[in-house]
Amino acid sequence: MIPPDVPMGPAALAARWREDAQVLRRYGATGRARLLERLAAELELSTTNEAAARVDLSTAAELSGFTRGHLRRLYREGKLIAVGVERGEPLFRVSDLPRKPGGGAAASDQPRPVSRTDIAREVIGSAGPHCSRRG
Repeated sequence: MIPPDVPMGPAALAARWREDAQVLRRYGATGRARLLERLAAELELSTTNEAAARVDLSTAAELSGFTRGHLRRLYREGKLIAVGVERGEPLFRVSDLPRKPGGGAAASDQPRPVSRTDIAREVIGSAGPHCSRRG
């Protein structure tokens, strides 16, 4: 089980949402469980599409946190493989880019961790006293 306040990537977050959906389903909140499962699937699909996206050297530098020069050197050394060329510049798949620890857009794009207590409070609180809690 993943501790609730540990930062995680999209795949781990989707897996956690699926676990939460199973808990909700056990308590009869099938509608809310289906919603979490759908959100998990959408998150996985969006990260898959983003990972397959092709970017130029400048965008690769922003995403990875490394300089254009460093990425170009990795490309020349064969450590970073281009998937195409556009206007003389190599194109890279986002999923192939190295990640500088704490640098680049990738670090700031991580979802903010949310505790399971917060999720339960939101789900149960949104039902309110006037709504059925059966899902």
